[in-house]
Amino acid sequence: IRTPFAMASHDDDHEPSHHPATKPTVEVAVVSDLACPWCYVAARQLEAAIEAVRPEMDVTIAWEPFFLRPQTPADGVAKGPPETRVPAHLKAAGAACGADFTGRCDRTPNTELFHGVACHLGDLERQGLIEQGAATRFHMAAFRAYFTDGAYPDADGLLDVARHAAVEDAVQALYANAILLDARRSLAKREAMRQVSARDVTAIPACFFDGRLRFDGAPREMGAFVDVLRTAAAGEGPGGWQQQLPVISSASSSGGATSSSYYSTSSGSSSEASPCGEAPRSSSPSVPRE
Repeated sequence: IRTPFAMASHDDDHEPSHHPATKPTVEVAVVSDLACPWCYVAARQLEAAIEAVRPEMDVTIAWEPFFLRPQTPADGVAKGPPETRVPAHLKAAGAACGADFTGRCDRTPNTELFHGVACHLGDLERQGLIEQGAATRFHMAAFRAYFTDGAYPDADGLLDVARHAAVEDAVQALYANAILLDARRSLAKREAMRQVSARDVTAIPACFFDGRLRFDGAPREMGAFVDVLRTAAAGEGPGGWQQQLPVISSASSSGGATSSSYYSTSSGSSSEASPCGEAPRSSSPSVPRE
């Protein structure tokens, strides 16, 4: 007995059958820190780029930790007056991608707990214990809570973020297990060190596409990310994490932008001047604004 579909294909002995092509999958590793405003800009742009190429490919995101200010005390560092917290160019960049920088939070945060929770959610996602995309929802909700709502990312603040990201149960279970929470925090620190030693990441945001392409900084337009996603999906560029990956900046994108924006561990301040994502050097570290 043939199904209606098979009956419709009765003459397939004479004509080759055509099956829908499988969409390629691009894996993106995003190295970022909650304290970095350009990481929020890049995340919003990447989010829009992924939506734009959805008919062409599937994209998965793995969030990798980076500590912009590892010596920040647990209670954070006080910021200056509200009117000095959000530079005009950052406000404009945020407005262009839907990231509202308000300067409401009066402290630059210690992000160790955030990264510990994020590492835990990423591990649960890889094991299939929470739905795909949950870790990304958590990151995006955390960015918004800190940069827009002014919420400080302590235990209560991150639990509220988890509530908005629909991962509250997972975070509460982590908080209830002090040994596991401590292990996750330690894992985050080791992973952050690996970004520097194995991937030579000294400025963020940094994105790695399918192990083939690297993009440093937040481009001025999300079209730059669309270009890199399509290049990665086409299988272009050398593979392998251990190779010297080509570094792409928005200067080389079709979007016409001239530079990337990022935060550097060496200066602690933002830069818009370097087209290659090279970290500017400074002998006087400062606490980044916003």
